[in-house]
Amino acid sequence: MKKNFAFAATLLAALAFAAGCGGGDDGPTKDEFIAQADKVCETGNQQIQAKVAEMFGDKQPKKAQIIEFVKTTYAPEFQKQVDDLRQIEAPSDDQDTWEGILDSLQEGVDKIKEDPDQVLTGSPLQDAAQQDQDYGFKVCGASAA
Repeated sequence: MKKNFAFAATLLAALAFAAGCGGGDDGPTKDEFIAQADKVCETGNQQIQAKVAEMFGDKQPKKAQIIEFVKTTYAPEFQKQVDDLRQIEAPSDDQDTWEGILDSLQEGVDKIKEDPDQVLTGSPLQDAAQQDQDYGFKVCGASAA
């Protein structure tokens, strides 16, 4: 049971990452980009946390409930977060870096969709989360790094 409860914490942490942007002729500044992406991550994290609270409350979910949550709620919500992040323009000098982060993030989400059990043993999003933190995001990737 403790492992299932720990999963919920890991699940919430795993979704706390990605990236974003701002404005200007050459695109946003790095600070504007980070602020915009962190807002997307913050909103996505809040939505997931609300659904966890709604579905499980203070109860420790069983493994089957966790897997069902991952399939029906977590993976689709996180995919939406990735899609929203793809809409954000990165600073012109960081386009390649941003694409690499997004590719790593999508790879992690795809792994979760293919095998939801993976979230019980670790975070397929760990690589992208670390890239987020290395780039300088404050919300995106913070809980999973």
